[in-house]
Amino acid sequence: MKSMERLKNDKDEYQRNLHAIMAMIGGFLGGYAILTRMDLFGNAQTANMMYVVISVLGKNFTGMFLRVCGVLIYMCGVAISVIWKKRCAYNIHCFSIIVDIMAIIISGFIPRSVPPVVALYPVFFAMPIQWNSFTGAYGYNSSPIFSTNNLRQFTMGITEYLTGHDIKQLHKACIYGKVLLFYHIGVLLSYYAVKIYDVRGVWFGLVITAVAALKIIGEEKEPWVKKEMKLVEECVKDRKTECVRREI
Repeated sequence: MKSMERLKNDKDEYQRNLHAIMAMIGGFLGGYAILTRMDLFGNAQTANMMYVVISVLGKNFTGMFLRVCGVLIYMCGVAISVIWKKRCAYNIHCFSIIVDIMAIIISGFIPRSVPPVVALYPVFFAMPIQWNSFTGAYGYNSSPIFSTNNLRQFTMGITEYLTGHDIKQLHKACIYGKVLLFYHIGVLLSYYAVKIYDVRGVWFGLVITAVAALKIIGEEKEPWVKKEMKLVEECVKDRKTECVRREI
């Protein structure tokens, strides 16, 4: 029983650390977008959809078209991640990292002369895939690509703990606090990368994605993964045995 509890704790710790790294990638790309693409935030679509309406009212149909394309690209990222989970056996974490790497490489080749919303198309595609692939840790839903809800949950956890002394709420606040911290470390890194290397500074994000990739590749060696695989095999074996008994 103790070994099972230890394996669960190891799994939770692994997921929390991996989620923090992915939040750093989200913060890095968010900072890069704001610093190099006229303050546009590429990780979400709220502002972009608002600008679609504003473009229509201002009769800026070229701008409207470019922004609608951005929304559709974001939607494609969401749809592909959903289909991947349902139809593909390959680890979606690995897929998300590959997409992040491709988005970072492509973004570094896009000059400032390109319309900002177009320059962010690779980020528009990659971020929803990352969001749907890394949904949280310790059972808490937490976005690795923007901070508003993480800040809300962190504040709620702290407030609940201070007013009700619920230790679970303090644990919750620590989880969301770590995600916020690493997200903004990513923003900090993007600032210096862009300051030194301008648009191509986004390629520094490959270092962070490499760290995440190594952690994901090493996932199969984790004791809790081996235990889960063994349990799955036992369940499949038991199910086959039950089917044979029914046929007999």
